[in-house]
Amino acid sequence: MTWTVLSRNGEMAQLNVSFESSGCEYSDSQAPCTAFNFHKSVRVSVNVTDGESYAEGQPQGRLNFWAPPLLVRGQLYLGSAFVGGSKIDSVGNISASPKTSFGGTPIQVSGSEVQPPYDTYFVAPTTLGYSLSNFRYAWENISLVNLNNPSGVSGLGPSGYYDYYTGLALYMSGPEYPIQQTVCKIASGELSNCRYVLFGTSLGQFFDTGDSSFQLVSTNIALSPVQTQPATGSGSNLVLIAVLAAIVIGGVGGAVILKAARKSSR
Repeated sequence: MTWTVLSRNGEMAQLNVSFESSGCEYSDSQAPCTAFNFHKSVRVSVNVTDGESYAEGQPQGRLNFWAPPLLVRGQLYLGSAFVGGSKIDSVGNISASPKTSFGGTPIQVSGSEVQPPYDTYFVAPTTLGYSLSNFRYAWENISLVNLNNPSGVSGLGPSGYYDYYTGLALYMSGPEYPIQQTVCKIASGELSNCRYVLFGTSLGQFFDTGDSSFQLVSTNIALSPVQTQPATGSGSNLVLIAVLAAIVIGGVGGAVILKAARKSSR
């Protein structure tokens, strides 16, 4: 996955967002694989202050490519989920994270390698969720859905590790292609308003993928405190630093497997 800033006019930035998935799909262990290569690009307009995005003249919800810097706790609107076609801004819990290595892979910053670990904070969604032990998810229908027992419930929606100094996503969840799954509201450890409904996230309708994660590979934004100042207000002035750069993000598993499973189900 790549996203590149093309231009900016006031609060609006023009991005080019591309996704590519390639590999070999097996129908069973004995048959030869079928090679595939999926590629899609879309022009996206983004308000760099609030993260709202637009593509092909239609609103796409908030993007989770970057977030405010210098956060250690609290909540923020990380991105958007679409439940039954209705947009819900996904609230995320912020937690300070120890220095994170992401497998020890260095990040290219303005052509030079920056070695891990990196100073980050983690944001986990709190608005929507489903049961991990008993759930229905697209082509799967596992056991009985026990919606009266919230144990083992995980949040749905955007999540990720963000650079502490810039707010740039170092490791984030990818766009969720809208598919049917069990969605509930989570509040104080309780589930409510559960339904089996079409669920996706921002830009998901453009990219045939889900359950994927993306790791930062290259940027021209300094991942250090050198170019930042203490945050004031919402910190939206510092978000501008994060968006005005060319970003390259590498896919980490998930997308190819899910694509194969969808095609097999058909």
